[in-house]
Amino acid sequence: MEGKAKKNYLVFARKYRPQRFEEIIGQEHIARSLRNAISNRRIAHAYLFAGARGIGKTSTARILAKALNCLNGPTPDPCQKCVFCREITQGISMDVIEIDAASNRGIEEIRSLRENVKFAPAQGRFKIYIVDEVHMLTPEAFNALLKTLEEPPGHIKFIFATTQPERIPTTILSRCQRFDFRRISTQKIVEQLERISREEKVEVEEGALFAIARFAEGSMRDAESILDQVVSFGEGKIKEEDVHLLLGTIGQDCLFEFTQTIVEKEIEKGLSILDRIIKEGKEIEQFMKELSEHFRNLIIAKEGLFNLIELSEERKSGIVEQSKRFSLSELFYILTAISHTRQMIRTCLDKRVWLEFFFLKMVNRDSFLSLEEILKRLRTLKGEEGAGGDKEKVSEEKEREVKKDEIKKDKDCFLGELKEIWKECVEDVGKERMSLATFLEKGKLLSVEGSKAKIGFPADFSFYYQNLQREENRRIVEKVISRRLNREAKVEFLLMEEKESSKSESLPSSVKKAMEIFGGKILK
Repeated sequence: MEGKAKKNYLVFARKYRPQRFEEIIGQEHIARSLRNAISNRRIAHAYLFAGARGIGKTSTARILAKALNCLNGPTPDPCQKCVFCREITQGISMDVIEIDAASNRGIEEIRSLRENVKFAPAQGRFKIYIVDEVHMLTPEAFNALLKTLEEPPGHIKFIFATTQPERIPTTILSRCQRFDFRRISTQKIVEQLERISREEKVEVEEGALFAIARFAEGSMRDAESILDQVVSFGEGKIKEEDVHLLLGTIGQDCLFEFTQTIVEKEIEKGLSILDRIIKEGKEIEQFMKELSEHFRNLIIAKEGLFNLIELSEERKSGIVEQSKRFSLSELFYILTAISHTRQMIRTCLDKRVWLEFFFLKMVNRDSFLSLEEILKRLRTLKGEEGAGGDKEKVSEEKEREVKKDEIKKDKDCFLGELKEIWKECVEDVGKERMSLATFLEKGKLLSVEGSKAKIGFPADFSFYYQNLQREENRRIVEKVISRRLNREAKVEFLLMEEKESSKSESLPSSVKKAMEIFGGKILK
């Protein structure tokens, strides 16, 4: 009996696969359209189901096949009891043919299909072809399918499923009714996992379910498979730590702790956390990805949009409390730095150096002042204005000094950030237009005014300067820099005059000394 039980074991993804339209999760718009089409007898000869993996495309195709071939059909509510429904559920129906286009992608397979569509169904009302990953067919195979798809026999129905609809020829797309499947929300995945846990009599922490749902990234099949794996892995009640240990993810506790070291400027503790993450074999890219999601949640909490945070209620309250320790400008600044660090980590060999550099940069961010802090200082200075003329004058001078200081810091921050990514900006411009990258390499970042960066060119490179001055070329450079900085940026190209010091570099020292004494200049 034990051997038989093991033999008949079904994984959660198959055991809890939807069998009716109302059981399809997250695709209510598609279920409604198909039910109405069947009820009104407006059934197309070809359907295209497009969307990410594991969100219900093949399951919906099988339910549609049952609805069409049910003994009581066509009906939007197949009985699940007749021989046709049972055979389709078990995958043994002779009239529902499932084809994997990834392994049957050639013209010979499509020619065979064309010959077979001429024959009537063996038992059912329709002969239905479900072609999965249809984008994998060769161009020749698509061409061979065109005529059959345009005017198929009345007993033939095609259901195509794909994760990459952009790779399907427009001649095929125009002959199908297309349905775009959405990624399933984290909350709906959690609710389904809770139902499965109750059915399987497994106790799972809410935090563990949310961790699985976030890792699945909208795929119900992935989430159910992970839950199946975690149930086998864990003993007793399944905790959030079990999920992170199995998946190699970081976990909310670690993210909260690390973020707190940034708040408290605890350098030793923060570096110890990073060291522990690396020694545990966690991927640095995964850590930075989850850290960016964490700071995204902090920003959302700061804006008061708590319903957009896909965490348990307990974790949400922790996010809200931690967000109070940052200003909104600080959060934007840190998230931008995370984005830049992730780009560098993808391409560099010494990933740990960049990770630790990011942390130290965030801890030592004293030079960064938010707009709110600047305004607060200005209000304080205005409040200190006295009746005496001297006091008012001193206050005005202080205000001007603060303004100058903050503007200078803001400029330095922008200029420093731009200098850090300048090399990557030039490379990105080269991807847009190679010649522009060659021109930019000869330029030099001089200064910034607001959101405008000034780039200077020596007089010898006036040709490069003139080309970059063109509106079309300037817009390409601005687009690339704005994308890298995650904010709008403008550029101004300048032609620098050759300095006298550079002209006199080759002169003998005695001539230089004479020029200094008598105030001489080089005329030519």
